[in-house]
Amino acid sequence: MTDNDTATIPETDTLTAGEECLIRAGDEFAFADRPDLRVTVARISTDHGIFVCSVRTPAGEYGFARPWHLVPAEGATEHWHQRMRELYAAQRAHASDLVRRRHHELADQAEAIARQFIALACAVRQGGLPDPDPATFAAEDFLHAVQDLRDLRGDLVYAQVLAADDPAPPDHEHEPQDVTAD
Repeated sequence: MTDNDTATIPETDTLTAGEECLIRAGDEFAFADRPDLRVTVARISTDHGIFVCSVRTPAGEYGFARPWHLVPAEGATEHWHQRMRELYAAQRAHASDLVRRRHHELADQAEAIARQFIALACAVRQGGLPDPDPATFAAEDFLHAVQDLRDLRGDLVYAQVLAADDPAPPDHEHEPQDVTAD
């Protein structure tokens, strides 16, 4: 593998356009922390826009590795390491942005549910018996979205592109809204 050998991976999920993985299917690599363990990359894909390599050992066993855990079997140049650090930084930025966006989407969903429940409370105070189903369904959808976000964060922590204790990065464009103002 030379410094000019890269594979542009088709976009899946929300991979940043033009982002390149330095690893190509068919090339031989070693694990950065275990240079004696050689693997051949069988396939490169993305999970939540984060690169993952399917690798095969000489014994024929398959596993997965992130590109930044691999180094070319014949050795890596400083230029290659620099490009891998840049890829890793881009992947971390993507993960952070993805989590921030999902947190804001979830907050918007919670605010909409709060407005529905406030409307229900007003109707009940006025002696009505409104149909709670729309708010109940929205609340159930919200609970599923919370679990999806937990799973996403867990996947990104496992991929080592997000720290387990990282809160959603602040975004000053989205300030908390007063849901009672409607």
